[in-house]
Amino acid sequence: MALSLDRLAADGVAVAEAVRARLGGSKVAVLGVSGGSVVGLRMAAAAPDLISVYAGTGQFVDWAAQDQLSYAKVLAAARKRGDTAATAELEALGPPPHADAAADAVRSKYAGALTPAEAAAVADPALFAPPEGSAPLDHRALASAAHAALRDELMVFDARALGPIVPPVVFLQGTLDAYSVSSEVEAYAREIGAVYAPIEGGGHSAMFMTRRMLDLLVAHVRPLAAAS
Repeated sequence: MALSLDRLAADGVAVAEAVRARLGGSKVAVLGVSGGSVVGLRMAAAAPDLISVYAGTGQFVDWAAQDQLSYAKVLAAARKRGDTAATAELEALGPPPHADAAADAVRSKYAGALTPAEAAAVADPALFAPPEGSAPLDHRALASAAHAALRDELMVFDARALGPIVPPVVFLQGTLDAYSVSSEVEAYAREIGAVYAPIEGGGHSAMFMTRRMLDLLVAHVRPLAAAS
């Protein structure tokens, strides 16, 4: 069976059902990150009786619109800092939509660059200390392969097409996210009555700011999960 957003959402629901059965609860909370935020929202729309609360970070709500804003942001930033090489590369690339995943990767290396706060967080050695005996994974290669397989679907994703999202929704969004640009997420949050919790200094990798992320999960997500 080919990789697709439908398949991933169905697999996610199956995992959530297994977790519920194993732990004995009535519902589970779901956290989606970056491309996984598309899957997480689809799960919340598809299985409202299973999911207590959906939380997203690095959230995509309108891929095409966020791509356009992302390109404009990284190009403006390159010009502002006087980075002639980056400016030339981005100007040669042109605004999205782009031809293929290789072209996407050019913008992504700028849009996904760690912010100073994220860079400080990933300096924590615990983030790079996998459990003893665990098999090493090339996460970037796996993510790139998944993006290439799902690219056509992702590029047309618009959360509004999912219809009403019944479970409570919380967006934990980096204020400096130049990839899944936060202004679109904040606007969508207002439309659906979701909680919007900004992560100051965070970008698209705000999930690595683990202490801040935990504080926000406890403050905003845990009460909603407990109330369901």
